[in-house]
Amino acid sequence: MLDTEIKELFGKRVREFRKAKGFTQDVLAEKVDIDTYIISNIENGKSFPSLATLAKLIEALDSEPKDLFDFFHHQQPDDIIKEINNQLNTHPDKLKDIYKVVMALTE
Repeated sequence: MLDTEIKELFGKRVREFRKAKGFTQDVLAEKVDIDTYIISNIENGKSFPSLATLAKLIEALDSEPKDLFDFFHHQQPDDIIKEINNQLNTHPDKLKDIYKVVMALTE
């Protein structure tokens, strides 16, 4: 996995955990004692937290370290469908490409 890919996947997991807790980025930033823009950069895959910040994130999100790095947790069909729908809604410009991939896989 490329460094960029890991940062993006990690950021998505942080966002998932934050939203599951009902936290805004501001609330999480306050709990971790960092600026909101740093949370935003982490969630958007632009940066990776320091070890100290990572430890604070784990505590604030009440998670296990391994859970934040479980990038392939969407194994149940409903979870997979939810993630696909999320991607379709987030990247409508990629709809035709996604359609082509699905059609190629199901032929």
